[in-house]
Amino acid sequence: MVSVTRLNNTAFFLNPDLVEFIEETPDTVLTLSTGKKLVVSESAAEVVARITEYKRSLFGALPKIVSENTPQ
Repeated sequence: MVSVTRLNNTAFFLNPDLVEFIEETPDTVLTLSTGKKLVVSESAAEVVARITEYKRSLFGALPKIVSENTPQ
């Protein structure tokens, strides 16, 4: 889960797998796959950075899979 902040300074956790679009209009608007839109105080770049960090924490520890056809 990724922590983000509503415009009223209330923090909440977001499932990043639900995020379809991130727009700055100029507020940052997250559109979820459910159709719900959330306005947050973080910039689009900050939300992307948090999602990237979260995904790396999950998948970064996976071993690299090398097949016979993979150049080394």
